Amino acid sequence: MRRAALPTLRALGLIRLSRMTARAVGYLGWWSWRRDSEAKTLARYSIMKVLQEGKREFDEEVGRREVLADNDNAASLERLAFKTDLCDELDEITCPVLVVHGANDAAFVAGAELLERGVPHLRRVSLAGVGHHPLVEEHERVIEEILSTLEGAG
Repeated sequence: MRRAALPTLRALGLIRLSRMTARAVGYLGWWSWRRDSEAKTLARYSIMKVLQEGKREFDEEVGRREVLADNDNAASLERLAFKTDLCDELDEITCPVLVVHGANDAAFVAGAELLERGVPHLRRVSLAGVGHHPLVEEHERVIEEILSTLEGAG
């Protein structure tokens, strides 16, 4: 995750970085010291939402599909995810790889760049204006890309 931190901030841009920082400061001041609750979890996730901004017309649909991972395992899995770095092993992936991501999902932009540098047979599709849910925001295009990849692999 350390390798992706600066690229993620670059992908955010100054305006979104400022908004995310303001939400983080608000969370620290208002929520961080409070007892766990759904409202507290939503406030914490609102910080990350800035990282993943997609097409506004899909906000309601995305909201219906999102599941809050606030369970006994969530905190430990989150910590583990931030500590795990397999970038030095990416060149061992020999099969064709398709990476489809929203261009407005800063963390996935950074991650896709890391994958692109490390995975030998990778095809990357970055969808303009799309956030964290490309299958919702650009459903037909994502399906086309998957089918095209599968047809090319066969």
